[in-house]
Amino acid sequence: MTFLRCFQVEFRRSVDTRASRVLLAVMVALGVGAALLASQGGARLSEFVGSASLPLPLLLPIVAVLATTGDWTHRSALTTYALVPHRQTVLGARVLAAIALVLATAFAITVLSVSAFLVLHWGDWTVFDGPALRVSIWSVFAFSLAAALSGVAMGSLLLNTPLAIVVTMVVPIAYDIAVTPRLPVVGEWFSSLGFSLWLTEPQWTWLSPTDELTGVGPALTSLVVWVCLPLLLGAVRQVRREVR
Repeated sequence: MTFLRCFQVEFRRSVDTRASRVLLAVMVALGVGAALLASQGGARLSEFVGSASLPLPLLLPIVAVLATTGDWTHRSALTTYALVPHRQTVLGARVLAAIALVLATAFAITVLSVSAFLVLHWGDWTVFDGPALRVSIWSVFAFSLAAALSGVAMGSLLLNTPLAIVVTMVVPIAYDIAVTPRLPVVGEWFSSLGFSLWLTEPQWTWLSPTDELTGVGPALTSLVVWVCLPLLLGAVRQVRREVR
């Protein structure tokens, strides 16, 4: 089986389960609902799109976890690896499929929110702001990509859907609450949000001149600790694990 075919299979499987379909529908509904609530105060299009992204950091990692751990949770890994003996091909296709699913969901939410805004404010061209809209759209996809990477990494490492969801959602929050206030220097460099914050507003200096922005150094550290390392360990674990 070619890599492209394997990618197509993994992408289709990631939306075949009832849990995935319900979660995607809930996420789209929440995104559009948040945007509609924001429009009550006369928000501009950029603020409308930005409001639609509010549920994404919370729910998109769950989508990525479900897409990554489904084989092991439903005990279908034996069938998968019997059809495709090269596990590296399956793992690579699964990671890309999970990321593609998350980005497609973010795209759908963005399109629906923009369409709803145009219906509500048709003819009022004063609410359009091109540069701010580009920033909002980029922020949506940046947060979505970071959420997908974190969910895929923890799902690949733990191979257990409930545990991976809990770790993905709880550990970063607990770290930022328990460690960052007491050790601000360490907290900045190892925060799980470092890469996502940098991705939404990149700063090309090693350290950011302000506390509101993130430099390249902390962003790379966050990427390595929370994404690359779990993903690498998870890949090694899945390649060597006995399938039953």
